[in-house]
Amino acid sequence: MLGINITSFNKQVTEFYNMEPSKTAGADLPGFLVNEQGYIHLPMMDSIFVKNKTIVEIQEQLQRNIRAQVSDALVIVNLINFKITFLGEVKSPGIVTTTNEEPTLFEAIALAGDLTEFANREKITIVRDKGKSFEIVTVNINKRDFLSSPELYIQPNDVIYVEPLKTKVFRANLSQVSLFLGFASLIIFVLTFLRR
Repeated sequence: MLGINITSFNKQVTEFYNMEPSKTAGADLPGFLVNEQGYIHLPMMDSIFVKNKTIVEIQEQLQRNIRAQVSDALVIVNLINFKITFLGEVKSPGIVTTTNEEPTLFEAIALAGDLTEFANREKITIVRDKGKSFEIVTVNINKRDFLSSPELYIQPNDVIYVEPLKTKVFRANLSQVSLFLGFASLIIFVLTFLRR
């Protein structure tokens, strides 16, 4: 989904080119959806092929097309549906969004409120939708070479699972262990007392 804003010194031109997508596409959309063939449909313009292009390339292409009709037109394009799902040991698990075209894993973690004290920084799993299959990668952000790995950059709709440290699992079970030990001590005490 792309947010596209076209401005000009001529207010009528600006209003003309910035018709709401919901009125032109027949749906309640906050922006212009890139279809499966890689096109976006803009009001008063032909379909524009944007597949595999960066936001800057799309912006430049639209600017060239519109400036053929309006010489002072300025086009601003941004990505408005970059969603990332966080599970596990982050402070705010759930879906986060960003307008950054190439967010790093560190930026995405910051959007989720940072890692908790029990997060295992050596086992962060990224599940990536590849269309007909899923790619699953486990990364260690404590390693210095992670900064030069392709997994540093997050892609839209990635699911990131941060595993808990083993100490958290132990602490979670500590109360049950304490209860069991207390109960066992009571039984031993009662049996010892009865034998006297």
